[in-house]
Amino acid sequence: MSKKVVKRSKPHISVIVPVYNGEKTIGRLLDSIETLRNEALTFEVLVVDNNSTDQTVNIVNQYPVKLLEFKDFQSSYAARNTGIYSANGSIVAFTDCDCIADKNWLQNIWAHFQHNDLDFLAGQIDFTFSQKPTLAEQWDAYRNLSNEKNMKLGFAATANLAVRRSLFDQIGLFPEVTSGGDFIWTNRAEKFNVKSMYAKDVIVYHKARKLKQLLNKSYRVGLGRIAVLCQLKWSTTKILFNTFTLLTPISIKDVVAFYKESNFGTPISVLKMIWMAYLCNLCEFFGILSSLKAPSSSLINR
Repeated sequence: MSKKVVKRSKPHISVIVPVYNGEKTIGRLLDSIETLRNEALTFEVLVVDNNSTDQTVNIVNQYPVKLLEFKDFQSSYAARNTGIYSANGSIVAFTDCDCIADKNWLQNIWAHFQHNDLDFLAGQIDFTFSQKPTLAEQWDAYRNLSNEKNMKLGFAATANLAVRRSLFDQIGLFPEVTSGGDFIWTNRAEKFNVKSMYAKDVIVYHKARKLKQLLNKSYRVGLGRIAVLCQLKWSTTKILFNTFTLLTPISIKDVVAFYKESNFGTPISVLKMIWMAYLCNLCEFFGILSSLKAPSSSLINR
């Protein structure tokens, strides 16, 4: 689609999308967001490129969005902060470049903020699967991006998060870490006795990861893990204990829960799942080791 600049008054919502080498997915996300435009609810879209080397920038330039850049270092949270600085809406909505927005995503965000006097809101992240879902896809859906579970533990994922803009002025921006910045920030926000909620009708869709993608994600989580635990003021002993638990098999509780929720009910599939989950843990462990070798890139907090 050709880019058309449209002059608007101050928008109700600012949508912020960080992106790094997202040429395969960013177009689908922006297409889904463009279908949400209507006269009753105005919004702006700020895409923040974080050193992409593929065709991401060329694709984004085809859409009526504001393209920003953050090139100092790799951090989706630093990129999100860049977007927040330029946001004009009273509500800031975050999603990721590999998500797709539901047809009522922004409308329902706005309605909840108007009716519930919220500070921030975490929405539902629904997974989509290939025609024959793999074990890795099922594990990804079971283990990752459940804002319903996350909010019960005091945090939320930025894949589907909406925040009142003024809250950032009150408690600060995201910590600019490699991974886990959303965990740190929402955990910090809850300590300010803010009003938050989980909204099942605020939906984005995320494609479940296959094995290679899942292992890459686990490694990336490991890169930011120490930074997250330090931000939470964990003791060195507790951090070491938590880190080395990654070298142990997954819990029986997880095995039983996954067995009940998934379509893999044979003993062989359960054994494969245990091995795959252990591989994910190992990738996270090696991510932690890598972060200790290069702390400037993974533990940064500006």
